[in-house]
This record gives sequence, C-alpha cells and structure tokens, in this order.
Amino acid sequence: MLFRTNHSIFVVAHPDDVELFAFRSLVNAIKLKHKITIIILTAGDDGKGNQGGSDNSYWKLRVNGQKNALKFLLHRIADTPITEKHFDTDTWHTSLNNLSIYNLKLPDQRHHGQFKNENQLTLIERNQIDFISTIDNLKKYTKSDVIKKIREIITIDSGIFQEKHLHITSLSTQNSNDHTDHRAASKLAIDATKNLIKHQNIHEHQTYNNIKENINMSTEEQFLHAAVWGIYNSKIQSEYPELSGRLQTVYIGKEYIIK
Repeated sequence: MLFRTNHSIFVVAHPDDVELFAFRSLVNAIKLKHKITIIILTAGDDGKGNQGGSDNSYWKLRVNGQKNALKFLLHRIADTPITEKHFDTDTWHTSLNNLSIYNLKLPDQRHHGQFKNENQLTLIERNQIDFISTIDNLKKYTKSDVIKKIREIITIDSGIFQEKHLHITSLSTQNSNDHTDHRAASKLAIDATKNLIKHQNIHEHQTYNNIKENINMSTEEQFLHAAVWGIYNSKIQSEYPELSGRLQTVYIGKEYIIK
C-alpha cells in the first residue's frame, strides 16, 4: 500500500505573510503532519536593497526571523528535534524537518518612474515591466519565469500521491487597504498551479480576504501567535528600532476568511 501524504503550499509576497495572516492554516498543517512548502516571492527588503551583502541586512533579518519563528512553532506543536538544512541555489532555501522555505529574493519596493504608485511584483504580474532583478542582481525574472519557478518548486517538493492545498493571500478587491503585491503573488501562484498535475485536485484557500470578517482565535492560539510574532520581530527591532511602529500587532489572534 502506498502512503499518501497531504501537501500544504503557501505562496506569499513577503517573509511574515504566512505567520501573520495564515497562522491557523499553518498550525493545522503542522498538526496534521503535512508536507509544508512556503514560497516567498520578495526578499522583503522594503526598498533597502541588499545593503552590500551585510549579514545584518534588513532582508536577511526578515528571512532569519521567519526561520527562527517556524523552528519554535514546529518544536512547540510536534515536540521533536528540528533538523535544519540550507541549500545554495538561485533561491534562499532552507528546510526544517518536513517544512521547506524558498525565497526568490525579488525586490519589495516601489518602481520609480512611470508606475511609481505600483509595486514591482504587481507590474510583473500585469506584464507592465519586462523583468525584475533579484536584490543581489544575480538573476532576472520575467512573468513567465516567476510562474515557472513556482511550479518547479512545488513539483520538486511534491510526491505523486499527495493531495495539495494551495494557500494564498487576498484576491478580493473588498479590502482596499491590502497591498497590491499580495494579490499579485496570489495570481501568479494560481497561474503556476492551474494545470500542474493532470487528474490531481489542488484545493485553493484564500486568507486575508476581508479585514472586516475575521476569525477570532482561542486564548491559547492567540498566545502562540503572539509568541511566534515576537520571535520573528526580535532581531529586526534590535537592528532597526525605528520600525517599532510596524509591528502590526492588530492582526495577532486573527485569521481571515478561508474560501
């Protein structure tokens, strides 16, 4: 008899989007022992760039903060030792037991010029710019390249007999305050998985759909969510204290509508 393992895939724009907006879905996937793949399209550099490759560069603090937060969460829920592996590829790729994190390192910043009010990820999704360079300028992605890369990562991480659950952020226009790059990441993910594997269902889940319709977590879930978010932010706040106003604690203990 062949063992069938479910696979939860989260495709988001920034390091922290899963932990902040899809926390309950992530916790459930860990409890159910799913294979978990997190694909982050931007480095989360917030326009600061690579800062000369410094180990304390803002984007590295964000991806390492996410890694540390996930290690805590995995240990807290599964109560098993964490095996960490890092792979040198064209993406920032780390595995923690049965959870893999990939970051394409695209810039998380505004495009200066004709489209100054749009994020670069949004522009590439709309075919309004030819390509995006990674923040280290080592790779260029067109829209089709981004879609191909998402599909490639999912295919590498997936077993033939796995049922897939795709978790994305908002595609709704109901939340006008949402970042356009959240929707762009979701649309690129849907394009990438549309016909990924013949005869295999991919269940699509949307989170952060409408800020006015939230799911309130239990006291225990809120405590765990706050702890994970505190671990994520600890190094960032020590290196960039001026960002203390961006802790986004208003979202702790909430997860938005699941489609």
